[in-house]
Amino acid sequence: SDGLLDKTPPLSVAQNIARSFYKESPPQPLMACRALIHQASQLWVGGPVTYRDDITIIAKKIGQ
Repeated sequence: SDGLLDKTPPLSVAQNIARSFYKESPPQPLMACRALIHQASQLWVGGPVTYRDDITIIAKKIGQ
């Protein structure tokens, strides 16, 4: 969602999620999503405004 992409570059999000699908022990995509949400949350509350936008992310592997 924009709450994530306002604080994290889209390429960084894509790279983190893509890497998570190729780690050996599941549930790596879940952990990658949680880490991205945490990172964006910290960037929202670390600024001068005491507001945090909603943050949503869904990851699904397509294909093989």
